Amino acid sequence: MPQLDPTWFPSQIFWLCLCFMLMFIGVKFIMPTFDKIFMARNKIIDDNIKVAFELRDEAKKVLKAYEEGIASANEKSDIVLQNARQEINDFLKEKEEEFNVNSSKMLEESNVKIKKASQEAFEEVKKMSVDLTMMIYSKVTNKDILKEDVEEAVNKIMKGKDSL
Repeated sequence: MPQLDPTWFPSQIFWLCLCFMLMFIGVKFIMPTFDKIFMARNKIIDDNIKVAFELRDEAKKVLKAYEEGIASANEKSDIVLQNARQEINDFLKEKEEEFNVNSSKMLEESNVKIKKASQEAFEEVKKMSVDLTMMIYSKVTNKDILKEDVEEAVNKIMKGKDSL
């Protein structure tokens, strides 16, 4: 085996020292740099994760505030709608009462007018009946009759019809 041959010892020691020295330099100088890079990356990643959690929590708070705002707006709109409905119902009731009062007045007025017109028509029918009766009596009998007698007879007949 050539490794155990003493002629090669100085060369092997040289290479052994060189390799250990390179490893020592790597461990002492290069590895800490890599370690710093990895630590910096881990710190950045941890910071980003921390910021992400904070942003998530803040987003949850904003979402909760938004939902509360929506709920509050819905409640307010419901209240406004209820008030509007109540006002409309009150207005409609008021107008209905006014209509009922006005229609009652108009109905009473028309009943009075109808009664008055009916009485006027009744009086006119009485007058026509008296005139017609006098004319028929005079044509049939060729005699004149007193208007007061005919009026009295027509009034008696009309009173009998009035009670029906």
